Amino acid sequence: MFFLKLNGKVSTELIKYAIFGFLGVAIDVGALLILKEVLGLYYLTAATIAFLLGLTASYIFSIKFIFKGYLRLTLAWETIIFFVIGAMGVLYNYQIIKFLTQNWELNYLTAKGIAIVIVVAWNFLGKKILLFNKIKSH
Repeated sequence: MFFLKLNGKVSTELIKYAIFGFLGVAIDVGALLILKEVLGLYYLTAATIAFLLGLTASYIFSIKFIFKGYLRLTLAWETIIFFVIGAMGVLYNYQIIKFLTQNWELNYLTAKGIAIVIVVAWNFLGKKILLFNKIKSH
């Protein structure tokens, strides 16, 4: 089993991931509110679309600002792996929100807040372990 060693570089990446993750979450939640409240989409459909928008922003932030200095896969493989991790995040996001709203009768935004915590942790670990784990040699 892989254990993530929390060294200085990983700590810095985690801090950057939290900062840029906040921006991705702002895009996600902002889109959710617009899609649900303004455009009237069903909340689970809106949550899925909003998550995908946030995921796309997260990909751009990850390669440009967070995980710099790593060996990169081909763009095709990197994109596939990134979006597979993200697709699993979409499923977790959807199921968590559905479960919490339908079984615990939480408001969809409260459920979204709980889903964010779980899915952000999943996304960081998935990206760090599967994509951004080999440092370039200078």
